[in-house]
Amino acid sequence: MLLNFGGPTVDEAAIIKSFDTLVDRHESLRTTFSFKSGIPYQVIHSKSDCGFQVEIADVSKISDDEIRKRAYEIAQQPFDLSKAPLLKVILLRHRRDRYFLLFCSHHIIMDGRSFNVMIIEFSKLYTIYHRNESASDWVNLRIQYADFSVWQRNRLEEGLRQRQLAYWAKQLANLSPLDFPTDFMRSENIGATGKRIPFHFDKSLLDKLRILSHRAKTTLFTTVLTAYAVLLNKYTEKTDIVIGTPIAGRQYPGVENMIGHFINILILRLDLSENPDFLTLLVRNHHTVLEAYTHQDLPFEELVKQLNPNRQITENPLTQMMLVFQESDHEIIKIPDIKLTKVFSDNDQLLLLADYDHAKLDMTIHIQVMPEGLEGLIEYNSCLYSQKTIAGIIRHFHNILLAIGDDPGHPCSTISMLDQDEYQKLLFEWNQTMNHYPCQTIVTHLFEQQAQAQPDHVAIIFYDQQITYRLLNQKANQLAYYLQTKNVRAQMLVAVYLNRSIDLAIAILAVFKIGAVYVPISPDLPKEHSRYLIEDSHAGVILTHQSLLDQANNWFNQYPFLNILLIDRLESLEYTEQNNRMDVNLISRVTPHYIAAMIYTSGSTGKPKGVLIRHQGLVNTTCAQIQYLNITPRSRIMQVASMNFDAALWDILGALVSGATLCLVNQEDILNTYRFVELLQEQHISLMTVTPSYLSALPKADLPELQTLVVAGEPCPISLVKYWAKNRQFVNAYGPTETTICATMAT
Repeated sequence: MLLNFGGPTVDEAAIIKSFDTLVDRHESLRTTFSFKSGIPYQVIHSKSDCGFQVEIADVSKISDDEIRKRAYEIAQQPFDLSKAPLLKVILLRHRRDRYFLLFCSHHIIMDGRSFNVMIIEFSKLYTIYHRNESASDWVNLRIQYADFSVWQRNRLEEGLRQRQLAYWAKQLANLSPLDFPTDFMRSENIGATGKRIPFHFDKSLLDKLRILSHRAKTTLFTTVLTAYAVLLNKYTEKTDIVIGTPIAGRQYPGVENMIGHFINILILRLDLSENPDFLTLLVRNHHTVLEAYTHQDLPFEELVKQLNPNRQITENPLTQMMLVFQESDHEIIKIPDIKLTKVFSDNDQLLLLADYDHAKLDMTIHIQVMPEGLEGLIEYNSCLYSQKTIAGIIRHFHNILLAIGDDPGHPCSTISMLDQDEYQKLLFEWNQTMNHYPCQTIVTHLFEQQAQAQPDHVAIIFYDQQITYRLLNQKANQLAYYLQTKNVRAQMLVAVYLNRSIDLAIAILAVFKIGAVYVPISPDLPKEHSRYLIEDSHAGVILTHQSLLDQANNWFNQYPFLNILLIDRLESLEYTEQNNRMDVNLISRVTPHYIAAMIYTSGSTGKPKGVLIRHQGLVNTTCAQIQYLNITPRSRIMQVASMNFDAALWDILGALVSGATLCLVNQEDILNTYRFVELLQEQHISLMTVTPSYLSALPKADLPELQTLVVAGEPCPISLVKYWAKNRQFVNAYGPTETTICATMAT
């Protein structure tokens, strides 16, 4: 703590004598800690043996900012708990009429309330000594901290420990992680570097919160705590919220004005289930807080030891979120001819010097009630969160407080944490996605344009096989005409049961050309899954290979409605008759509103559901993809996604509509990540789309030709971005199948 100590007659001798008396008066200030056989003991030294003295330093030639900086440096110097004193008092002489007083102590001997006790007692002692009066009545305390420690231990041993432990064991049973989203991945070697961002909420808001607290017959602390819980609920969608808070621990007579470490940590478990309105939730939390207060004697460390919760080395037990709330009158301590005030930062927030660059938890909100409003700061682990994210959290917390202050009757789910700028961005700016694209055509027409513009350009490579745009279009035309001879009509569902291959691309294009509906069924799927897709879609035709049919033991034959066509055995007269029509594109009556494909979801939340995708959506998505990812005929695109997912169409159409080269490999080589990286290099791949989990499994390699890397399907950890985004365009894509593969892309 740093105090500004100024006046026309600053008495250095009175300052020194006052602190000598304080150290003599309070045993805690003369206490160190030693171990015997692994057990810690308090050692109380005499005043003469503790080695305490007030240090004096001349700071007349440095600025206030430099004084603050020096104070930080001093505050961060470590203490040796076995060596007295564990208190430093430094008098910084700035001018004749202006001094700074710096107090530093280890938290083990003084809590926050103790600093206030020390300042109040110092001000009275200074007045006495400055007037050359006697302070004999100030020397001895009736009760010392060691007496309190013995009394507390005896009280716990009388059965209180078991009663309170039983309460907390029930209250904290079956805790689940909060999983608050982080900017950076949590790892075993993550640091605990702390940063702090101050904030100020004005008096008008404070007044509204006081009125609300009075209405609910609760405290301002409980109101702010409940708002914090709503904030965490908004970020995590969890209704079981756990927040830690320090409690003074001075509920017993005789310790209110004692210097020592009385503070304890309470774990408050708040239930936001059933979507209550804020006022109802506030009353509910009031009872939760009162119950916790009546069970506050059990030390937090012992609670953790007894409950033995599942814990990670990088996380504090039970909770990672804390609220530190202090009521304060912020009075200026009166000393004759002296003005003594606490030093505040430029943002008018009290300088909390100890551990300034260290975060004890993921996030702690400090709030102090002042006459002019709420002064606060968020202390956060900068290894997990960015400054921008924390600034947003402060803004959202403020908005929630404003909302409940105006009307606490709204259900918690409808309390908005967004301000008008965020509403504008989310609802309007980010939705200005109108893009000019050929909305009156279909993807096969765009593909046919590429086949005409660059007929000899390689369209697909599959190991030692390759096919040009001309031949690919011819093969697709041939199959399309043949399907028509088999009475496959527009909007009929056609299942395609093929592995990655050139034949697969031919089949997709042929189905699109005649206006039928493409239904992918990957041979990698379990048999029961494949059967479900056939039965649910009621596809009239299935295109497959003889080898795949053999592997399936001809179970397709069980469905009388299913016409099986083997496209690797289409040597019939009907098929070869289409040879002379291969160069003639179908006169298509397919409109953009026709259904192009039915893609089944994974079924992770139940049975897979078929999602219908229209040609217009495919054209829109494919053209946006080509434009955003800068796909050109020189691009070489690796197809990675399973044929069963919409991302496979993203890869295939992104290549064939733009005139790029599509590269296909077997599933075995995709699963062999080392071989896959070799193929990326051998095939000179410039673009691919993968899931973050697959990307994390790839061996790190220098891939200079991979100019664009798209991740989709899962949240992408920042660690992957840091490595794979170097020297290339790194794109995070998102979108459910219902939005035609992709809804958003961000670099």
